[in-house]
Amino acid sequence: MPGVNTTDSVNFGKWYWVCQVTGWGLYAVLGITLNEIFMERDSLYVSMHVSISTLFLVLTHLFRNWIKRKNLFRKKSAAKIIIHLAGGVIILSFIGVFIITMFFYVLHVQDFSEIHLSHIGGYFINAAMIFTIWTSIYAAFRGFIQYRGNEIKQLKLNVELQEMEFMALKAQVNPHFVFNALNNIRSLIIENPEKARQSVTQLSNLLRVALKFEKEQLISLEEELSLVKNYLELEKNHLEERLHVDWNVETEHSDYLIPALSIQTLIENAIKHGISKKTEGGKLVVKISDKSDEIIIKITNPGSLDGNKSNRHGVGVENLNKRLRYHYNGSASFTLKQPEKDLVQAEMKLPK
Repeated sequence: MPGVNTTDSVNFGKWYWVCQVTGWGLYAVLGITLNEIFMERDSLYVSMHVSISTLFLVLTHLFRNWIKRKNLFRKKSAAKIIIHLAGGVIILSFIGVFIITMFFYVLHVQDFSEIHLSHIGGYFINAAMIFTIWTSIYAAFRGFIQYRGNEIKQLKLNVELQEMEFMALKAQVNPHFVFNALNNIRSLIIENPEKARQSVTQLSNLLRVALKFEKEQLISLEEELSLVKNYLELEKNHLEERLHVDWNVETEHSDYLIPALSIQTLIENAIKHGISKKTEGGKLVVKISDKSDEIIIKITNPGSLDGNKSNRHGVGVENLNKRLRYHYNGSASFTLKQPEKDLVQAEMKLPK
């Protein structure tokens, strides 16, 4: 069946035969038991009930093969499925009654002269009831298997879509990171070639680290901070005295895992929308505190949120929100606020 692997198909086939043999075996035992209770014990009736159960097993198996060849449960509507199954039950009942009647005649259980229309009608109704029960059970089983297969496929699709979304988000973050650094180097080539050469070396180291994280969704806090410091060195070469950085890291959990490039996104946002727009520049404060159940990261920079939609709703900020939801399922938080006039603070809380 499409969407179910080979191992599952083998297991389903195995359980199908276990249920078939067990079910029709119990049907034969029930018939023999009732015969011994209400009629005299007779080996002929034992053979008869075993033969009828074997016949019904064969007929239902053939019916199942027909259903699978027609791919009935996947191509038809519910109404058409019911009509096809009902028609199959009627045909099986006619075939079953005919074979049973001939079987009774061969074993001399009944003579043709003793068989009346009421007998045939009774045999037909009995067979139809048995086949209806079997068909209902099989249809319910097939419906459950199909539902489970669809559910598994949907779960796999959701995982693939989330993975694709994550990679798309990273692809949007990384170009900003690289292009800004290249622009800084370009501005230094004429003004200060020596610094430009140093910046090329720094960028090379930075890209080497960034490429390592390309396929990693989470990296350690220590590695993220190392990447951020390299980035800030490049920005300092461009902004010179306009950029001042104050580090306040109050955690010993340097191996704590966080979303790759998350702090770097906040730093880039602070410089782009805050410090770089100030003629005199400003101070960038990076504070990381370690609480009992969470890591709190605060990035403070000069600037204003009033009327600055790109600061509050920019691509980097929006992507960061999506990535936090992706990794922490709503238990992490990210906020942008203005605690004082001309001061913007980004706060990210990550649960341990």
